[in-house]
Amino acid sequence: MASILTAAEIRMFLRDYATAVDSGLTYVFNELLDHVAFSTAELALAEELAVARFNATGHLTAYASGTFPNKFVLMIGTCSNLMFSNAMLQARNQLDYNDGGEHHGYSDKYQAYLQIKDALNAQWTEIVPMYKAALNLEGGYGSLPSAYAGFGYPSLVSNI
Repeated sequence: MASILTAAEIRMFLRDYATAVDSGLTYVFNELLDHVAFSTAELALAEELAVARFNATGHLTAYASGTFPNKFVLMIGTCSNLMFSNAMLQARNQLDYNDGGEHHGYSDKYQAYLQIKDALNAQWTEIVPMYKAALNLEGGYGSLPSAYAGFGYPSLVSNI
């Protein structure tokens, strides 16, 4: 089953374009690269790992990419994995040197990628436990009778 996220949507969220793309307001692209930062295979793996992490958080679930219940949560988890992966690459390849008295750094964006990963993880940590609890409650209320059934109360999950 196909994922609820596309590679194009992940690239749009990350603003990961090889060439100039009209975003409606400006042209955006990777100015220092002539290619995208993440391959399609890397996007797919990051998404697969986000689904696995979601399934292992709190009460166990068995979602797949195509049946995942929330696009935003999947996007945050996927991008967090991509940022962490790139942080590891940056740390492994970091090289600082001086040339003629000027300091230069190669592959020195470890901290930047780690900060982005941490910001995404903060959103994940806040949203996922509440979301899974709401899914669990809805699952229970769907099979247990309630005196409040039919009174037009909104879905618990739709408010998250």
